[in-house]
Amino acid sequence: MSEVEILEKDEAGVIDIPIKYNITNAAIAAMVTDYSSLEISDAKSYEAVRLALGEVRSKRTAVEKKRKELKARALGYGRRVDSEAKRITTLLLEIEEPLKEKKQAEDDKQNEAKRETERAEAERVEKIQSKIEGIRSVVPKIPTSSDQLKSIMDTVEQTKITPEIFQEFAEEAEEVKMDVIISLGKMNQERVKWEDEERKRKEEIDEIKKLRAEQEKAGQERKVREAKEEAAKQVEERARQAERDKIEDEKRALIAEKTRFEEEKKAGERERQENLCRQRVSMLDGPVRVVIHAEDDPNKGGGRIIDTETGETIMDHKSVLSLSDEEFNVLADNYNSSMIARRKEAEAKALREQEEFERITKEKLERETREKIEQEERERKEKEVADEVERRRQEALRPDRGKLLLFSDKLLEIPIPSLSGEAPQEILNEALKMIRDISAFIRAEVENI
Repeated sequence: MSEVEILEKDEAGVIDIPIKYNITNAAIAAMVTDYSSLEISDAKSYEAVRLALGEVRSKRTAVEKKRKELKARALGYGRRVDSEAKRITTLLLEIEEPLKEKKQAEDDKQNEAKRETERAEAERVEKIQSKIEGIRSVVPKIPTSSDQLKSIMDTVEQTKITPEIFQEFAEEAEEVKMDVIISLGKMNQERVKWEDEERKRKEEIDEIKKLRAEQEKAGQERKVREAKEEAAKQVEERARQAERDKIEDEKRALIAEKTRFEEEKKAGERERQENLCRQRVSMLDGPVRVVIHAEDDPNKGGGRIIDTETGETIMDHKSVLSLSDEEFNVLADNYNSSMIARRKEAEAKALREQEEFERITKEKLERETREKIEQEERERKEKEVADEVERRRQEALRPDRGKLLLFSDKLLEIPIPSLSGEAPQEILNEALKMIRDISAFIRAEVENI
């Protein structure tokens, strides 16, 4: 006889199947008490830890094995439940779908008839409302003459509102008709009032225009008289002005003649002074030039001779113009002697500066050559040190580099499983691509270290 186990349902009505493993909570608590305080200090304690680890591991693997067994039975039951539900649902749908289609066809027919009735009703109401709106729209939006307003009002009053035409909207149509007649009546009253006021305003404007025309005629006559008087005054004033202009022209002519005579006199004196300066400067042996004064007064003008190298004045205008030839020759001899001495001093200075420049240039060249040799030697030694450091670094990295390359090769040698599902195969293809990318990345980075 097989063992019978009574199953109970939980609060949701689901059968609660007992879950039993081959270890109890009390046994787990005992292992916690016995093994959590173990420490390794010698061979004996090491062996105790090893045995405890083996026992705990065997219990854990047994629990995992039992879990898979229990879950397999539960999954099988769930699949059978789903399969039976699917079979029953299919049979019921074969009955439900034809009934559903017949009901939907009848519903569509009834809805179409209802929509047609609603469309006809909407068209009927729209036509009546259009007639009512036609009555309402006769009220003009822009100002209209009183005659036109009266004509429109007569037309509206003659419009007949009958139940045969307006049906249930006859009362609304009658209200709109009365509102329109009242609005047209008010507009007509206002328009008549405005036309009367406009007529009076035009009459007033015509009267004002008439008075203005009479005033303008009188003003034109006055202007003609005043213009004649003004013309006579202008003729007399022009005659007096012509006489004054003639006198002023004669005065200006006399002043211009006097000014021209004085300018010619100054120009002659200035030319004499310039010629004398140029003649005397030609006697000087040196870098000199003549500066001519531009003042109007020739007695304060004349010229002066300056040294173009120093900017100093050699002779002022008084010496240039007032000295006798003998006195000027003495001054010229003294200047020429000083110029000879200055040239010799300048040549000696230039020679000294050239020798100093050559000395400095030679010292600079020797210093730069020496510094270049020292710099090249420093760079050579620094390169030797750097090369040795890099050689040692590469030598130290060789084992790790080899390990990384071997690891990269091993990644590509991983066995590839054969899969039948499309989704698993896509996952596998993506994983293989990632593995190849990782292998390529490792090799590229190894080349750079």
